[in-house]
Amino acid sequence: MKLPNGEFAIIDDDKILNYILDPLHREGRHHAELFQRLLGIDRSSWTTLQKALRTAARDGEAVEGKRSEFGVKYELRFSMTGPRGTFTIMSIWMIRTGEIFARLVTAYVE
Repeated sequence: MKLPNGEFAIIDDDKILNYILDPLHREGRHHAELFQRLLGIDRSSWTTLQKALRTAARDGEAVEGKRSEFGVKYELRFSMTGPRGTFTIMSIWMIRTGEIFARLVTAYVE
């Protein structure tokens, strides 16, 4: 299935810069390390990741995950090529209760 309203998905710049690609973030630093080491993507090239996430949200195949009082999560895997190679990216999205568009929760190299 497609991510519902994926063309309107919200990808917060702060989520990418200060979590997913932040080498000093307590939890995100592990994601940042893999993006850098395997794909060659870091904070200086963050728009490359942003564009890939936007394309995946619009065109990729999602799997509906857990439902909670907060909303519904979706998993969306896609292939991404960076300066150092091609890998599968797992992205997690959530459509909050009462909303109709997805928000990026996290993304990491599998």
